[in-house]
Amino acid sequence: MEIDPRGVVDACVTLMKSHAVAGSLVLTIEADRGLPFVKADPTRLKQVLLNLLSNAIKFTEAGGSVIVAVRRGADGGVLFEVRDTGPGMTPREIQTALEPFGQVDAGHARRHEGTGLGLPLAVRLAELHGGALIVESVKGRGTTVTVTLPVWRVVVAPLGAVAELAREAPVLD
Repeated sequence: MEIDPRGVVDACVTLMKSHAVAGSLVLTIEADRGLPFVKADPTRLKQVLLNLLSNAIKFTEAGGSVIVAVRRGADGGVLFEVRDTGPGMTPREIQTALEPFGQVDAGHARRHEGTGLGLPLAVRLAELHGGALIVESVKGRGTTVTVTLPVWRVVVAPLGAVAELAREAPVLD
């Protein structure tokens, strides 16, 4: 199905906004203008993003922030990022979090229930779309999870729309 990546992000943020407010967090969206539609399963893509947003909100302390970004990748694909100012993870903790039933046993994290299946499932759903899920984190500084959709998932716009997108594209020095 052809979907608007910004629309998917907007829908997920709308669903999670009350959780962010309840946790005294700032939840914002950063989106490139003129993003192309992509061929993807909207339900599964939302499932991935909702899981990532839920984790970011759950593990970020009050006063922190969660940013959802959607943009074109260097290869022409589409990237979704969820960045938070939470506790971050060590490389070993990231490895644990990516394993089925793996849970990072930190004080704040253990106050929240979960099965440890959300992140491994999100990885698999990204892979089924031909993409990947990448976790980057610094202990004490936060986490960024990036979901990539490859360029072959991008819907090619008609020639007139391409010209319009070119006019909207930011100028790079």
